[in-house]
Amino acid sequence: MPPIIVDQPWPPDVGEDLRHPNGQVVVCPTTGQPIRVFHDQIIVWATLTRGSHVPPSPNAVLFPVLLDTGFNDAFLMQQRQVEAWLMPAFLAGVGLTGRGLSLGQERILGWDLALWLYPNVPGTRDPDPAGSPVRLRLPLGVPLTPPGSAYTKEKPLLGLRAIRFNRLSLRLDGARERMWLDAP
Repeated sequence: MPPIIVDQPWPPDVGEDLRHPNGQVVVCPTTGQPIRVFHDQIIVWATLTRGSHVPPSPNAVLFPVLLDTGFNDAFLMQQRQVEAWLMPAFLAGVGLTGRGLSLGQERILGWDLALWLYPNVPGTRDPDPAGSPVRLRLPLGVPLTPPGSAYTKEKPLLGLRAIRFNRLSLRLDGARERMWLDAP
């Protein structure tokens, strides 16, 4: 299996403000506060594209995604994050898939977008500028929580369903606090 994430460390015990690859602090569009990453939170970098098979441009804007093994679905992100991190008009002209996910009493609709995961520089959390992003198949589309949703999360979530549907291999080394993610 070709690697996507190689020997990525977990954050320090104290946590830290999350920074884009260019060094800029990642700010939550809902709260306006820096997003902190804490110990035992595994962050990977991703982007979205409008075409399902069109790879992102080399200058695509990346955003952090929390790999959450307790999240039983594939992916979840705030609509506000897409508009703030990618561009306000990014969703203009993008359709809904007709699918989505149900969280409690709320139905979160899936958008017709593609999620691309970026490989890391081995031994770091930084995306590899020479690496090729990997498209993840999301059978429900890209669910985006609307403003005011009870299920708005500070960080986008990548869950076990994405690992299963894409036949990825996830390896965690708790003793060394490292992780690996391989594609089929």
